[in-house]
Amino acid sequence: MHTDSASNSPQQPTSSAQRLASISALLLTLISLGWVVWLLFDSLAAQGWQLLLPQRYDWLLSSLVLLMLSTLCNAILFYHCLAANQNTPVPILLSVKLYCIGQVVRYLPGRVWTVLYQISAAREHLTAATITRANIDLMLFALFGHISAVALILGLTGHLPLIGAVFIVLGAIVIVSSALLGGLRHLLRTLAGLLPTRLAKLRQFSLALAESSIPPRRLLWMFCAFICNWLLFLAAWYALGKAFHHLQNADMVVLCAWYIVAWIVGFVSALTPAGLGIREAAFVFAASQSADQAMLAFIALIVRVWIMLSDVLLVVCLAPLWWRSKKGS
Repeated sequence: MHTDSASNSPQQPTSSAQRLASISALLLTLISLGWVVWLLFDSLAAQGWQLLLPQRYDWLLSSLVLLMLSTLCNAILFYHCLAANQNTPVPILLSVKLYCIGQVVRYLPGRVWTVLYQISAAREHLTAATITRANIDLMLFALFGHISAVALILGLTGHLPLIGAVFIVLGAIVIVSSALLGGLRHLLRTLAGLLPTRLAKLRQFSLALAESSIPPRRLLWMFCAFICNWLLFLAAWYALGKAFHHLQNADMVVLCAWYIVAWIVGFVSALTPAGLGIREAAFVFAASQSADQAMLAFIALIVRVWIMLSDVLLVVCLAPLWWRSKKGS
């Protein structure tokens, strides 16, 4: 009896901690979404339900197309991350499929479903280690890339000191390039060794990143794909603003930058699926200096639906191509 209780005692705190984390995540999601929805309904009560309806469906369709093209650029980034970690050639259609369907799967509760799907779907072509490391490389590249883009936009529009924005951009480029080229390998291994056991996941992440080594030419192609991704993403936001009458005077470029700040907050929080609730509340709070909260609440919720719809439509549009490729092979 004593042996059983001793062997079970380490598991009980872990189980309790997991339940507490799940309950906390649910409460945080409900509170965040509740606040944003309350702001939206307050605006609807004053202006009417027609606020939710787009006035220009052609602009709305254009925004969806631009957003899907932006996602395809991210899929190309993922392809390069896979190819850099795989000794054999990586089918580009498979890479696009893994990324695009993974974007839909990420809305499920938990952060592991995307990677689990990718490992299962590509087991005949790619190893689990390759997919995991590619996701880590992409995450690092996207995180520092978004930080650079946001700093540049906010610096050029006067929301951030320009000299500070330039230092942020240069620093982010140096960090991501050094990490992915293998220049921070020793530092990352040392960091992993210094981390306590309770941060085991962060230690594994550091060790996996230490093994990354992307060729300079491929890294240059990744920068090009990322720039195209951001240009298309900004154009999509601009088109979305033109689709709704009350957004036509809004500075959608600046609001896009603030939304990415909220995306980073939702990503780092790691509490809710795809940052649900956290991202919307962070956006309303961060962008309050650029627009009124009622408009921000509307944008936060409509953009969430817009991005989800774009992810699903992209998979539907590409499904026949994947089916034909699978049938031909």
